[in-house]
Amino acid sequence: MIYWAISPEKSISLNRKLIPTASAYFTLLAVTELLHGFFAPLGTPRMFTSGLSEVVMMLITLYMARNSPTRYGR
Repeated sequence: MIYWAISPEKSISLNRKLIPTASAYFTLLAVTELLHGFFAPLGTPRMFTSGLSEVVMMLITLYMARNSPTRYGR
C-alpha cells in the first residue's frame, strides 16, 4: 500500500486489490475489538472506542472505493 501511495504511476488493477484488502482488514479489526468489548469480564479494559474507530476507518475505505478510479479512462 505504501509503494502504491508514493509511486508516481498509480496502477488501477492494484488499486482494485488494495482497497478491498484494506476494508477487509479494518472490518476484521473492528469485529475483533467490538467482540472483545462485549465478552470481556467486568473490570477489564474494554475496546469499544478502538472498535468504533476501526468502523470509521472501514467506512472511509468504502467511501474511497466508491470514488476511486476503477476503469482506465475514467
